[in-house]
Amino acid sequence: MQSKHILATLSLVPLGLAASGAAFGQDMEEIIVTARKVGESIQEVPLSISAFTSEDIEAQGIIGIEDIVTFTPGLHMSNTFGDRSDPALKFRGMDNSTTDRSQQLASAFVDGIYLSGSSQWVSMNDVERVEVVKGPQSAFFGRATFGGAVNYITKTPGDQFAADASLTAGQDGRMDAGGSVEGSIVADRLYYRLSGRIFSYDGGWDNEHPDSDALGAQETNALSLTLYATPSDTVAVKFRSLWSNDDDGPGVRYMQLHGENNCGPWGGGRARYYCGTLSRDGLPNQSINTTVDLNIAGATWPKESFGLEREVNLNSLEVTAELGGYTLSSITGYVSEELERMRVFIPGQLWEYGAWKDTAFSQELRLNSAQDEALRWMLGAYYLDLTYGDASGGFAVFRRGIFRVTPSPDRMVTNTALFGSVSYDVTEQLTLGLEVRRAEEDLDNGRSVMQVGGGEIALADTFSSTTPRVTLDYQLYENTMVFASYSEGNTAGGFNTEIAQMAPSAAQVFQEANGVGIQIPEGKLENWELGIRHTFANGRGFVNAGFFTSDWTNQRFRTFLPDVDVNGDGVYDDDDMNNGVVDGMQIDYSGSGNTEIYGSELSLGYALTEMWSVQFAYNYNRTKIRKYEESNFANTFGFRDAAGGELALSPRNSATLSLAFTMPAGNGGEWFGRMDSSYQDSTFAWVHNLAKTQSEVIGNLRGGWRNDCYTIMAWVENVTDSDAVLAATRFSDFTARGRGYGFSLTLPDPRQVGVTLQARFGES
Repeated sequence: MQSKHILATLSLVPLGLAASGAAFGQDMEEIIVTARKVGESIQEVPLSISAFTSEDIEAQGIIGIEDIVTFTPGLHMSNTFGDRSDPALKFRGMDNSTTDRSQQLASAFVDGIYLSGSSQWVSMNDVERVEVVKGPQSAFFGRATFGGAVNYITKTPGDQFAADASLTAGQDGRMDAGGSVEGSIVADRLYYRLSGRIFSYDGGWDNEHPDSDALGAQETNALSLTLYATPSDTVAVKFRSLWSNDDDGPGVRYMQLHGENNCGPWGGGRARYYCGTLSRDGLPNQSINTTVDLNIAGATWPKESFGLEREVNLNSLEVTAELGGYTLSSITGYVSEELERMRVFIPGQLWEYGAWKDTAFSQELRLNSAQDEALRWMLGAYYLDLTYGDASGGFAVFRRGIFRVTPSPDRMVTNTALFGSVSYDVTEQLTLGLEVRRAEEDLDNGRSVMQVGGGEIALADTFSSTTPRVTLDYQLYENTMVFASYSEGNTAGGFNTEIAQMAPSAAQVFQEANGVGIQIPEGKLENWELGIRHTFANGRGFVNAGFFTSDWTNQRFRTFLPDVDVNGDGVYDDDDMNNGVVDGMQIDYSGSGNTEIYGSELSLGYALTEMWSVQFAYNYNRTKIRKYEESNFANTFGFRDAAGGELALSPRNSATLSLAFTMPAGNGGEWFGRMDSSYQDSTFAWVHNLAKTQSEVIGNLRGGWRNDCYTIMAWVENVTDSDAVLAATRFSDFTARGRGYGFSLTLPDPRQVGVTLQARFGES
């Protein structure tokens, strides 16, 4: 099966080299990346990787992870709640149907420090480079990098005084002010960098509720201090401390309720569904209703308004020492993310309050051999102590009154790992590489459950994994490299608490019949890639392309299983129902799914003339479900397994196109302009493969004048003022008495027009 896809679909591999227009004047700017824990030219790395430099971030108006996603085909973020609290990064169509922080399929890092939740709080004004690596990265990055990883590399201060300031003003109260200053504290030995940012946006969508502000409002304040020391010629120390605070209003969501459903059910199903494209056109209610009056009879809210508040503290210490041809590196990190949110889950039906404080301490040690030898190696060790803290108290409000749910206890994770790599130049043209990581993860859900008939089971265990990657790259010509790789990834393990609460004999029979046990095994991904890298026209252009295919096993999904004999007496009756089972058993997460994934990627860039340059990137992605048993699927079709369909919430096709222009303006300045557009194919709202989002092209324009010290730029975002539904997911519509589904739709920000002023002083 895999070889058939390779022969049928082989085309170029991705690199997504996101260089600014200025980088293409004569030769393509070389970008050094550290995805394999050493500095390498991006054109020589046998991985699918995109890199955004600080110049790219400025030129493309990138202010957060949402913009990185927009400009990276093959990376998607289906933010179905429209706010900055959902970390659901999706690489190559992989979706696990949950935004649970502990079940991420992809993760973000800051200077190699693991972030347990979202990276939507990361401000870009202090970032030197962003690296987006597609495919499993478990060998080097560790847990929760099943589909890929995003690493933010922050700026390191220099020994010369430098300062910069920027101010952006746009429609709907958009204001973004930032600045930094850096220089020497002790000449040739100790340097500093201090940076800060203030961002606010009033939101671009009106809310139909008369007492509510606009939707999509955001506010961010951030401050960071970096100290860089070189106590000797062979030792370097970088310390960074960051504080960030977000205070946002309710997100932009539009709800389509079950009354609009137009098809089904089929077979033995009982719930109608929606067939076709989800949009705002033709619906009876054309406004967005997300916020309601807080003065609900009997409700005592722990938060004064809808929206989210978040505070993040990140401290990191990186020490590098050169030891006679070897390099010893230590990275220590501590991250604390405290978040409180209140949002409308379903308008008029369900409001939700949640709060958490996650903390993570990590330590990594690495020893690298000299990188200019034919045989190169690296050895490393890693430790992570992570707590997912629930501070919500289980608070929620239903429209007929108040109900409380049992709050989740803190979940503790301890992850230890040994990892390493070796590369050998078999010939001057052929290089063989091997990377491997051996990890053990202790998971403690912080509670125990009682089995029917007695006996207590602690929801704690140890999960082990070995994740390798093998690469083979061949320098076909001076400017052409081809490569092949095989890699494996893993997801975190867990527990099916419902099965744990059965009688032991019943749990055993149930597991044998359904392939689902108390312990959910770690998910596994086997990934193959073929690719080619080529530069041409004396370095003025590049083209990179390739093909990937993956097999995902032990896939988690929510499922509804047949009537269960919980007490093991051989009869399904009232005794079973008294133990919490009514007309079957809901298993929140099962670990027995299987999906095949394959696709191709292409990226190219070319300096057309001294003044014009163009870039293009494209990703084709296809998922094919082999097993995915889901109760909502059964409610519509009469059977549970969605085999043969596609995973939801990610597009098959995505592409970006950029056109940049520069022209001398005299006195050391230049006129500049650029157009950036992104295309996203429609995506299915769920594994039913019936309701889907709209496909759309979103375009941005920027242009102005700049020199070494100043920039004046005008810009337009979402030029066509598109209100296409770009993300959607289904939900159980309570007004349908459990027999119908509605859809939560997310809309883009409306057209924005603004101006940006920048000033730079000194040497940076």
